[in-house]
Amino acid sequence: MKKKIAIITIFCCLFSALALGYFYLFQEESITTIVPENIKPLAKESETVTETKTPVEEKKAQSSSPVEEEQAPPVVSIETLEGSQPSDALEFYQKGNFSRAMELFTKDFEGKKQEEEKAYSLAYMAKCLEYMGNKEKAKETWQLLLGQYPKSPYCGDAQYYLSDFTETTLQNQKMLSEASLHAEKSLGGKKAALKMAQFSVSQANKLDTWRYYSYAMKASLSNAERKEIQKILDPIVADMLTSPEATGCLVYKVVQGDNLTRIARKNKSSVEMMRYINKLKSDAINIGRELKVIGGLPYIEVYKNSYFLVVYLPNHLYLKSYEIGLGKDNKTPPGVFSIKTKQKNPDWYTEENGKILKIPFNDPRNTLGTRWMGFSHEGFGIHGTKEPESIGKSMSNGCVRMKNEEVEQLFEIVGLGTQVTIK
Repeated sequence: MKKKIAIITIFCCLFSALALGYFYLFQEESITTIVPENIKPLAKESETVTETKTPVEEKKAQSSSPVEEEQAPPVVSIETLEGSQPSDALEFYQKGNFSRAMELFTKDFEGKKQEEEKAYSLAYMAKCLEYMGNKEKAKETWQLLLGQYPKSPYCGDAQYYLSDFTETTLQNQKMLSEASLHAEKSLGGKKAALKMAQFSVSQANKLDTWRYYSYAMKASLSNAERKEIQKILDPIVADMLTSPEATGCLVYKVVQGDNLTRIARKNKSSVEMMRYINKLKSDAINIGRELKVIGGLPYIEVYKNSYFLVVYLPNHLYLKSYEIGLGKDNKTPPGVFSIKTKQKNPDWYTEENGKILKIPFNDPRNTLGTRWMGFSHEGFGIHGTKEPESIGKSMSNGCVRMKNEEVEQLFEIVGLGTQVTIK
């Protein structure tokens, strides 16, 4: 009997233990399920709450940091370098696919043999790296270009970029000054010239303003940009044209037997420039008179994209500029020419029904205006116009048109043999 009672007691104890265990587990699960996941248990007053992150979370937090050095900046506009040629690499670059463009330009660089072609590819490799936000690699690539291809116009782009890494203001200005020498064929050179010119204006340095804006004028600029520079430079030129420091102007004392032609020839100048800088109204000169002389001949450049003609001094400083009209249907030919003929109140010769027809100056059909400067390329030249509204447009048969009052001024500045480059 006692044995049966003991067995029953043990069985009851086991059943009670199992029941209590099951009840405890059920209650804990219920409590866990009704507590929201974003609510954490309060720490004791003596404990410090620290939030731990997984390695993946830590990496994401670091990669989203706004101060990461190699993070690519947002691309507002994509700059195309001067002298660019259509290619798959350039197309990817212009579309903003810099990694693919980088691959193709790298392949081009490795496959090309000509120095200028390799410098071109290397320059675009550097630009890709810039836009990808890899400043150090871009810096190394530009430095490589400077070291291996020092005569390349893309050195201007390299020096402009590297100027941001200089340690002092003096070093920065020196680098920009060197870059500006490449302004004619380099985007970076143009930007450097404009930057240095603006700095020179702020310092009231007329000579440097004249010099750097002259470099910039040779670059690819818009019509509006050229007009702004024109407003700045014309007063400076009027004030400093005969400055020995700026133009190398000399003083010549007239002796017996001299005339303007002989003096001009001695100094490899022109009678027109002698008259212009000395403000002579006639060729009569007296013995003992002191005349100012600038050696060499001025030259002309015509920029078709901006409808502008610029006259430069022999040392490449800006002298004068004018807005012009050009040939319709792109008839104004690019190239290097020289002024072969000069004529006041010119007659106009045109072809009609297979015959050459002469139209006198006073004839309303004559479109040449008051002056004609014919090129070595037969049939083309610079002339005035009776249609001033055509200036800044492409309406001529191929010649360069100017306002009558301005072509008359140019006529007095340049002589026969003056070089004219149309770009």
